[in-house]
Amino acid sequence: MRRRYPPRALLMTTLIVGAVVLTGVGAAQTATFFHDGEEITLQAGQGQAISGETNLDRGSTVNLLVQSEDPESPFLTRPAAEVDENGRFTVYVDLSHLSPGTNLSVAVSHDDEVLAETTARTVPCSGGCKPMAAIDSDGDQFTLQAGPGQEITGTTSLDSASSVTVRLESEDADQPFLVATETLVSNDGTFSTHLDLTDARPGTRFKVSVLHEGEQLTQTTGEVIPCDGGCEAPTTETASPRPTIDADELGFKSVVEASATETARIPVGLGDADAATLVVGSADVNYVVAATVRDGNGDNRVVVEFDAAAAGTDNRTISVADEADDVAVVDPEPDLGFSIEPADYDMQLYGGDSTDGEPDSTGTLILRQPTPTPTDDLTLQKDVVVTRPTEAATVPIGLGDADSAMIAMWDPDGEYGINATVSDGDGDDRVVLYFRTRNAGTDRPTLEAASAADNVSVTDPEPTLSGPLPETEYHLNLYAGADSADDAVDVGVFVVSKGESGGTRTATLQDSRSTGRDLDLGGIGALAAGAVFAVVGVGLLLGLFRS
Repeated sequence: MRRRYPPRALLMTTLIVGAVVLTGVGAAQTATFFHDGEEITLQAGQGQAISGETNLDRGSTVNLLVQSEDPESPFLTRPAAEVDENGRFTVYVDLSHLSPGTNLSVAVSHDDEVLAETTARTVPCSGGCKPMAAIDSDGDQFTLQAGPGQEITGTTSLDSASSVTVRLESEDADQPFLVATETLVSNDGTFSTHLDLTDARPGTRFKVSVLHEGEQLTQTTGEVIPCDGGCEAPTTETASPRPTIDADELGFKSVVEASATETARIPVGLGDADAATLVVGSADVNYVVAATVRDGNGDNRVVVEFDAAAAGTDNRTISVADEADDVAVVDPEPDLGFSIEPADYDMQLYGGDSTDGEPDSTGTLILRQPTPTPTDDLTLQKDVVVTRPTEAATVPIGLGDADSAMIAMWDPDGEYGINATVSDGDGDDRVVLYFRTRNAGTDRPTLEAASAADNVSVTDPEPTLSGPLPETEYHLNLYAGADSADDAVDVGVFVVSKGESGGTRTATLQDSRSTGRDLDLGGIGALAAGAVFAVVGVGLLLGLFRS
């Protein structure tokens, strides 16, 4: 059962309204909000928690209505939450678009009956304005069994369809393992994934983290326990989240935010229209692209994926999350030779397969400057990197105190490999690499630094390929300095797949960082005999990697 915890100690109000008096046995349904003072104080930023408690049964669903009372700052959201075993509930709201001093009304209801109401007010952000997450746990000790199908669930303040990485790593040097999973946030702010811990030894301590765009949102520790006989692999796939738009009407999510190195997901509702045409950009910013989408799976919805790293280059920018849906670029984007800059880009949606007349809906795509992730460690800030054969992928590297690092990528069969030395040039202790998948194995550059000030140098020529980069999982190792003479300091997986990019991906890695490693890529990225890093338990199913 999912469990949500308020982020800090709060005081409980005594305001209880709309209580339902039950006839006969049972007590009235009640709820209260937690807050200091006479109203809830929320910062004008992401990840703002609203918490309370109720006498409803564990697992009951409560619905909150958070609405601005100021006409100049319109805002409305209807998050839902499950009641935990302590009778508590928590939702997260993004108030980053509101100005400090905005007045809000907050109500909680169950079965259309309002249980409590109160007011809230926004204040300037003072450091607590980042996405938040919580990992569900039954009991004081977080445990996973030594078997397949081990589920990790949690909640986050991120928008639905946002991508999170769940990373589980052993803390026992005698039993090393690393499991990294990428999955999507559902409409109610929850996430779920399954891990295979068949080879993990009972008694092994581990730490599990939830990350978004390389930033750690939360971390906890736990222990592997013996399998009690119920350790079966999941029989169904984790469902992809449904877009938070009305599929019965023509429209789209009008404000979409993403990092300039990531993929923005734009949910589109088709209503009665056979097709819709989405335009991103305008002549004012010297960039525009238009694509027509059609529903192919019968849900009247299409999630458009806009790859910001590819925008402005010859790589594919526009795609759809569900392969059953259709997309066709009708107005090709300009080839600028480099990715577009972080900025606000106009979005317009037209019913049909053209842009004639006035748009039916307008909005904004906000591409943020990638936020540096301060770290004292040399690390891959994304353990599982997934891309399609014709698209660009981002590989963020935290350098910490290191002057330079070497990154090596190769496939187990030795058909392709590339290694390069990177160093920071703009003072953020970080290098974000663009891997141009379409250019791999050609005379065009495959690796490029997102920041022109950063440095990347391919140290050995990559092999020439007769076709696209093969669809498989590639080893990804990071070394301190300009060569691989010492042990890898971090390991990951680079997945090339034509599968649905909006689905759940899981790569299971056996992480061995013992001494005596000697990696010689020799220009083709082959793994020499001394290397002891292996990818295990990774299956290719419908293009999605799951343990």
